[in-house]
Amino acid sequence: MREISLTTMRDAPQLTDGGQRTPGAWQRLAPTEVVGSGTLAELDSYLAEPSTIETLDELELAGAYPRAVIAGLHSRGLAELLVPENAIGLELSALQSIIARRNGSLAITVGVNVLALFPLYLAGTESQRQKVAARLREGAFAALLLTELPNGSNLLRNEASARADNGEYVVSGEKHLINGGTEHALLMTLLRTRPTSAGKFLAGVHDFTLFLIERDSLVQSLPRWRTLPGRSADISGVKFNQIRVPADAMIGREGQGFPIVQKTLMMTHGGIGALASGSVSGAFEIALCYARTRDIYGQPIITLGAIGEHLVRMAALDVVVGAAAVKAGYAANCLGPSGSYFTAVAKYACCGLAEKAVGEGRLVLGARALLEDLPYARFVRDVTLYGVFDGTSHVMLDLIATQMTRPAPDKAATTVEMTRRMFATPPQRITEIGRRAWEPCAPPLAARCRDLAAASGAAQVAALASLADGLAAVTAAARAAGCWEADQALRFQAAGTLADLEALLAACELVLPECRAVLAISSHAADADVAAVEFAVSWLGTRAAFRLRDIADMVGSREARHAAAAVEPPGGRLPARDRLREMLSAGTWPARTA
Repeated sequence: MREISLTTMRDAPQLTDGGQRTPGAWQRLAPTEVVGSGTLAELDSYLAEPSTIETLDELELAGAYPRAVIAGLHSRGLAELLVPENAIGLELSALQSIIARRNGSLAITVGVNVLALFPLYLAGTESQRQKVAARLREGAFAALLLTELPNGSNLLRNEASARADNGEYVVSGEKHLINGGTEHALLMTLLRTRPTSAGKFLAGVHDFTLFLIERDSLVQSLPRWRTLPGRSADISGVKFNQIRVPADAMIGREGQGFPIVQKTLMMTHGGIGALASGSVSGAFEIALCYARTRDIYGQPIITLGAIGEHLVRMAALDVVVGAAAVKAGYAANCLGPSGSYFTAVAKYACCGLAEKAVGEGRLVLGARALLEDLPYARFVRDVTLYGVFDGTSHVMLDLIATQMTRPAPDKAATTVEMTRRMFATPPQRITEIGRRAWEPCAPPLAARCRDLAAASGAAQVAALASLADGLAAVTAAARAAGCWEADQALRFQAAGTLADLEALLAACELVLPECRAVLAISSHAADADVAAVEFAVSWLGTRAAFRLRDIADMVGSREARHAAAAVEPPGGRLPARDRLREMLSAGTWPARTA
């Protein structure tokens, strides 16, 4: 009987195929070379070095801020990806997936810079951008100071303020649960600049302004919070004691702070999907390596049916999560803030499916998944963070549900052409696309599935069209029965089902050869990815079909139950499962491009 060693487990994230390290799902599926070359490739290689992995493991166990590894990233060009004149959303999403594959604490520590700098990309002056670029190149990091402990995500109740005084602003108050609250120097801070009117429960959206405050001795750091996930991350707070900041520290105009934050979040939600994707790819590599080497009955446990099933599900979820995150990145790159429907879908679906994927891997490793000295435990902890980072799942569901009842847009062009244009748009700088006005853009899922199924002949997409039609019919029945607006739980069930179906459609678009041909997508999707998508549509599609029946029962009308009963669960699950299991067992995952 062979026991797997700590060294072998630490080497697992470097799982190789034919002598070359296998790229994560986000990198395989992104239809452009820009995400796999240059600075990103160098950063990826650095994070995969055994010495870097060992350092991160030690810091994680100690709960220490990853200062040494950040310095290593900086010396390899990290700042050049973040400075305003260079920042490209697709590259930053790729960066987030690459880092999350290695370490969640480091991923959110770097990721908060993307989030914090977005207001500067969107509304900063040229002078502000140049100043921040210089500080980033010196090694400074940024933090976004939004939340206050009594109010949480309810930003319109915040009290930390900036009072105009003789050409400056006097800043007072506390911000809590801030990523980088102690360590980061560039503090993008949302402050009240207009007092709440007497008797008002909430402030107005124009009562707040964003300021870029540089940390100095007058800015008080509050103690770090101990967190279950992201143990090395600096989750702490900041206190301002009547400090004075110049008027040119203001981002945008006075009273624009809340709208700028809203626009920022519209465009950054997809980046959280990239974090979730990297986490799944990292967890999958460890679980697969373990199953191929762990021997308890005279052969590797990957040959056991139950273990094989867990790994097949992980492979499917890895591809689906990666595809949804990639599509969100391309939607934001093409549409700017108007891609917010796709980014919200990715934020919800990727985070929820990632938790499921890591749970499947935990069942493969058993007790070893819970040992802090082994690397899988960090994925068990860290994957829980992404669902609440940059907006909770409930917030995402509310955004998605709102879009579900918007009137369908006039069909000036086929949805296939729209999707093709989305993926064909070259990577654009955030400063160029971020200043566009938001317009609603959520073309009905059923129409997009039908159009792509007709153009490609893909059976999996046709199955998704049937599910999407059923969801639309149940939603219409809920509105007719008067329970759509009255029952938030029902709306959220329907919105969650829609998000999962959207993720499956993204996987079909980016992986199935017939869909890629129609959409003119070139990616590194492999044969195993195709099998994973075929299995995912059958497995998760069947789950969606049964969820439709649950939603219809919540509606309670005969029309809703009839619409749900008319939806047939997708078939083809067993052949796809067996083919994928054979690839995983043979060590060919995912060797050959489809």
